[in-house]
Amino acid sequence: MTQFTEMAREIHASNVAADWWPATGRNRGEVMMLIVSEVAEAYHGFSNDLDDDKLPHLPMFDVELADTAIRLFDLIGADCNYETAEELVVSELSAARSLLLVICQVSSAMEGHRKGNLQRYAEGLWTALKTIYAIAHSYGIDIDAVIAEKRAFNAVRVDHQPAARAAVGGKKY
Repeated sequence: MTQFTEMAREIHASNVAADWWPATGRNRGEVMMLIVSEVAEAYHGFSNDLDDDKLPHLPMFDVELADTAIRLFDLIGADCNYETAEELVVSELSAARSLLLVICQVSSAMEGHRKGNLQRYAEGLWTALKTIYAIAHSYGIDIDAVIAEKRAFNAVRVDHQPAARAAVGGKKY
């Protein structure tokens, strides 16, 4: 089992324990759109040279790449029992083009899911995750360290607790 597969299982298990996955399951299309929204936030942070609002000592770009990876790991941990896609190198692409590539890969995964093609679904998710890692590497970001820091922060966030999510105006997904 690879490091990525282990991380996917660990992150998914912790999200199930934190009650982000109800017994009825989650809408995969919704989850994939949340992944796309993280990519958009990463682009916003990069293009505006912003610091993150939750971890202000880090650039928003770094943290949103980590958030994207966390969501990908979670969905992979839920649905994909095998790793696909080779290691990727995207250093020749700009951040904007690399992030667009991630959106295209998630879109391919969505189409695979919609058509019941588990291989295309898994390949799209795995390729998107590896692209996030390649982007981080090309920009000198220790993505594993940022993921660990963001997961630790999320574990104690009041707005991530089941009672806060169930309250009026709470995060629903």
